[in-house]
Amino acid sequence: MAITNTELKTPLIKVKKNMTIYFKVKPNARKNEILRDSSGNITIRIKAPAQDGKANEAICKYLGEAFGVPKSHITILSGHTSPHKKVEIEIDESTGQDIIRNFITSP
Repeated sequence: MAITNTELKTPLIKVKKNMTIYFKVKPNARKNEILRDSSGNITIRIKAPAQDGKANEAICKYLGEAFGVPKSHITILSGHTSPHKKVEIEIDESTGQDIIRNFITSP
């Protein structure tokens, strides 16, 4: 059942805003961090090992903290068993881009 705006008589639809990012993961790192190289590629270093889904779980938790969203708003779309990931974050893309610019450190 849609919520209706009684004044305009039109349904209000909540639009989900999502951002998709592609990156490479380096597990077993000394610290969790997001890096961007000179060509713009993103690498995420994660302390967790790449076994039994521990690195993927750590990525979701770390990205949730970095973007200020619950880890349930982070979905790994592809790369579950690969270092190359495609991840969707439930956040407005312009807000997400601002966070990436402020959060990323140079290698």
